[in-house]
Amino acid sequence: MIDIYTPMNLIEDENDNIDVFVKTDEGYIYNVLCINPKNIYWYMDKEELNYMPSGIPGIFVRSLTEDNIRKAIEHYSKSQGYWLKFYGLIGIRESLFSIDSIKTIFYEMNSHINYEFKENIEANEIEYSTPIELIQDIENDSIDIFVKTNEGLKYNITVTTPKNLYYCMDKRQINYLLPDYPKLIVRSLTRTNIEKAIESYLDDYGYWMKVFHLAKNSENVFSLKLLNKMLQEINGENQ
Repeated sequence: MIDIYTPMNLIEDENDNIDVFVKTDEGYIYNVLCINPKNIYWYMDKEELNYMPSGIPGIFVRSLTEDNIRKAIEHYSKSQGYWLKFYGLIGIRESLFSIDSIKTIFYEMNSHINYEFKENIEANEIEYSTPIELIQDIENDSIDIFVKTNEGLKYNITVTTPKNLYYCMDKRQINYLLPDYPKLIVRSLTRTNIEKAIESYLDDYGYWMKVFHLAKNSENVFSLKLLNKMLQEINGENQ
């Protein structure tokens, strides 16, 4: 069952975002954010930014119609609902997604190197998988970056643009993005835009930088088994 929090007649389907509540046959209810790329442009224009600040990632659809949303949710519900669970739980900063849990995961994964968690994190160096100068269309592409911080850690995340999100949908001839790990979004792939976005993602102990890095690079960290365990913990607390 899919419930849309906002009445559809109040939604500007080509430029908006909405909360969608999904009740599954397991008996769980997930709250996921559905959004279209044009709304990213709108937000950046409103805030006079060239990047999307850190925050809860959403499921992208071309336009906010019931058909597009339902098809996207159906796709995200495959594979035992892995991606629906991931995007439905990532905004709940407790259990598996608590800052303490994220820190513990990094301690376990990086016990072989010398580093220190800091509240105020700065990027010491940014490496690009492809030189920015070689990107043909900086408004329609994506790139992997590697961020070395003053903690002594190195993060790997993907940066993309709203136009590239449309391109991915056009390429597959569908009206939603296929399930995938979340990405940092900028208006265009310039060093300045990417650096500004990274600053946002390094706030609050670098919480969102850490989560995006783990989601992209470590399948076992947010495994189906652990997501199911988190669901059971939350369900038990709410009973």
